[in-house]
Amino acid sequence: MRLTKGLKPIDRSQDLQPGQSFIVHYNNTSLRNRKDLWLGIIIPESLTTPTLLSRRHRNAKPLKGDWTVPVEKHILANSTRDDCKLFLDLHKLARRHREADFWFRMAEEERRIKGPLGRKPYLVLPPPKTASPDNGSSGSSSSSSNGDRQSKGPSGSVSGENRPSHLPTDPQDSIQEPRTPPPPARRGPVSPKLIVVNEAIKTGEDDSVLGDQFRFGQKYDLEQIGSVAELHEQILRLGRIYISAKVFELTTMQVLTLWKLQAAWNSYSGVPQLIVFLQTVQFVFEKTKRCPDSLVQGTSTEPMQRWAAGFLADLMDVFFRAYPEQFWTVLRENPTLQAAVFERRAANLAKNPEKYVDLDKQVQRAGEVSSVAVRLRVPRFFFAFSFTDAYMETLRTSVVIDSYT
Repeated sequence: MRLTKGLKPIDRSQDLQPGQSFIVHYNNTSLRNRKDLWLGIIIPESLTTPTLLSRRHRNAKPLKGDWTVPVEKHILANSTRDDCKLFLDLHKLARRHREADFWFRMAEEERRIKGPLGRKPYLVLPPPKTASPDNGSSGSSSSSSNGDRQSKGPSGSVSGENRPSHLPTDPQDSIQEPRTPPPPARRGPVSPKLIVVNEAIKTGEDDSVLGDQFRFGQKYDLEQIGSVAELHEQILRLGRIYISAKVFELTTMQVLTLWKLQAAWNSYSGVPQLIVFLQTVQFVFEKTKRCPDSLVQGTSTEPMQRWAAGFLADLMDVFFRAYPEQFWTVLRENPTLQAAVFERRAANLAKNPEKYVDLDKQVQRAGEVSSVAVRLRVPRFFFAFSFTDAYMETLRTSVVIDSYT
């Protein structure tokens, strides 16, 4: 595919505004004049500093009227290039019409992290506007301890230094390093992995778990759960991971997070766990309302909307008896979810009314059986869609973007 396909010169009479973004067809001198697609941002000289503004050659490319096009046009990057993912990530940022100040702070942060000679392509996002100068110095002092978790290579991992302090949790809690684990006395919070307990298990109506929306029964389990407190902590953490994936539009990670939530319920189902799942659903829907307008909010196409509607509909009677006030609070605050729950519940009762007899006893009995069975299981292999290090590294981008949306 020709990189120039779809690119047209900008009208020389067009008045360029600060913060306006363009796709630029550029000869990259650092790659032996290899033709590149660049994202150009108009930044007035009044915002720049001597450290960011080098002396421009008289005929430096690209000039106004060269092969450029407004970034709103749909331009496909060359998928054979290693930095294609990086270009697409930048393209998403540019289409959100960031202000010139955003790109200036982004360039300043990139210069601070990469240095004047750093040419390796990876994305560096600017710190939040609320960050003070002291925060910047503290971040640089901790960079040596974070090691390879600071920056993002061509695949798309993002710098983790720029974490706003007002987020509900430190995102570092949800990130695992591929290093030798510390001794048990020093072990910190971990993110459980989804494993296949038995590859031969086939789920059916007889062995299904009430509330199981994916119908995989107890085929999958969560590793690294040692106590009820750890289970509750990880369920809440999965809710935070889901929000981070949603903010950065990682639909696959959203679905995988729901798989982990479902595995947690199927393996450790019980009345005491219901309140934690309810809190997780409430947290996700509250944060969803603050997501960018470009993301789908509270519709039937939202993965959490579909999963939560089915889960709450299946266990509605148990919620009524155990946590009625909290249950109705969640539904009242989210009318779309409430309508979906009632509709799903009516459909379930019409299809299989016998399934919803003595629900609390079913849940309690399942919890007792699963709590014993989990201790006897030996993992065979990790589930193919478990969160990889690349996914967890990509997750770090969301905590930065959340501060601007």
